[in-house]
Amino acid sequence: MHWTTEQVQALAPDAASNQAAKKLLKLKKWPLLAYNEAAIWGECQGSGSKPYQTRIALEEPAFKCSCPSHKFPCKHALALFLLYVQSHNAFKSTEPPPWVAEWLAKRKAKKAKKPVNTAAQVKRVAKREEKVQAGLEELSLWLRDLVRNGLGELQDKPYSFFEDMAARMVDAQAPGLANRIKELAGIRQTGQNWASQLLKAVARLHLLVESYQRLDSLPSDLQHDIRSLIGWTQTKETVLQQTAIRDNWLVLGQYIDSDEILTQRIWLQSAKTGKIALLLNFAHPQSRHSLDLGWITGTLRAAELSFYPSAYPLRAVVKAHDETSSITSLKGAPNLQAAFASYKNALSQLPWIERFPMILENVTPTQANETWWLTDTSQHHLPIISQDLWELLAISGGNAITVFGEWQNNCLYPLGAWNDGNYVDLAPVV
Repeated sequence: MHWTTEQVQALAPDAASNQAAKKLLKLKKWPLLAYNEAAIWGECQGSGSKPYQTRIALEEPAFKCSCPSHKFPCKHALALFLLYVQSHNAFKSTEPPPWVAEWLAKRKAKKAKKPVNTAAQVKRVAKREEKVQAGLEELSLWLRDLVRNGLGELQDKPYSFFEDMAARMVDAQAPGLANRIKELAGIRQTGQNWASQLLKAVARLHLLVESYQRLDSLPSDLQHDIRSLIGWTQTKETVLQQTAIRDNWLVLGQYIDSDEILTQRIWLQSAKTGKIALLLNFAHPQSRHSLDLGWITGTLRAAELSFYPSAYPLRAVVKAHDETSSITSLKGAPNLQAAFASYKNALSQLPWIERFPMILENVTPTQANETWWLTDTSQHHLPIISQDLWELLAISGGNAITVFGEWQNNCLYPLGAWNDGNYVDLAPVV
């Protein structure tokens, strides 16, 4: 698992620990910062002559520090973890020193002998549930006040208005909600339609809060979606235990988002059934090589995929894969009306879909009023945004082609195009 700032902060025992950790986010306080695949470790200079030795086992995660604090994790462990997420290039990849290696070995031996403490796990989950529920109640009141007072006031609100509530969700161990609250602040700057877009985002957030309050009454697959959106995680190892689908998968498009961590999105389509799959991979900016670079846009690859439980399953993990060959055909929605019927059906099952995959047949790229469009044979139009729309026009030669892309924010972002037996990668270069 690759961690974000919000997820690390959600591990803090209280808000005061996060505030104390922020004061330690200075590299000069850490004469040693290092890591390997299993752990992170560092030495933090305190008021004494000897620095505190802090170590984190990444698998669980688990923490140990030589400081006298009774909080778990302590401020040094939180700061070390945050530095690893935010300043990964400051860490040296190396073999652990004895004080780290011995701790990891003891943990491994203890884990091999000691059975899983189910009761303790249940207790930890119950404690987190209490924190999440308390946070949701506070967020629900905040949303109601926001709508009651009117959205017009929000453009004059400082960023801290949103950031403070996001921090409260981090304290409540609901990092997924914290990210959505931060996104509200950015919507204010999106142009003339910011108020309608913000209202939609607030409505989706309110629906998520209400859905979590009624979680037990919802279908099990939808429960998985809602818990994931709140911030509960499910490991790939658990997903791989699901029944896998073996097929030839068309690599429709892929790109990498660059933020605190790199997020790689790879879109696939089953050659037999047309089912769409999304592979998500994460890496630190300095560890780009750890992404899965074996999927080549415009090719066909035999693979076994296991899907995350969901009311509208898209995300999958690879269980096994084999040879690669060339795409020979590409099938999608025959017109825009059919494409949006599929989108409407998806939203009816999972209202929080933010990036919806669309394969559009028989569409022609055109430009009018400084806006680019895809136009189908019934003269219906769909707005598109891309780094190089002239390339898309050149591929089409003014004729109808097949385009694959993501529908988000009321626009299609083209990632690939099929014309005259050739598939062209249109993904942005990062």
